[in-house]
Amino acid sequence: MRSQQSAVSGQTLKQSVKQLILHGVEFVGLNRLARHYARRRLLALCYHGVLSAECPPNDARLLLAVTASQFDRQMQELTPELESGLRRTSPAIYRSRNAAPG
Repeated sequence: MRSQQSAVSGQTLKQSVKQLILHGVEFVGLNRLARHYARRRLLALCYHGVLSAECPPNDARLLLAVTASQFDRQMQELTPELESGLRRTSPAIYRSRNAAPG
């Protein structure tokens, strides 16, 4: 019983430390700095998973995944940027994707 309790509290401590680090990085502005630096570079967007249901904000799964509503919102925000980048870097592909059928 005691070893199970230690494993559970150890896992909770690990999650708490991860959350603290993530909040600290955001607080000191490292995310903003990284976005500024990578603004004109090709980036790959990766997800460990998209959760089908909404989760409580303290759910550990949210460290590696996003909810379906978050994913949809992020895709909507990215679409204009992707279209702009495609139009600028590959005009022929952009025209063929947006050509009227017929």
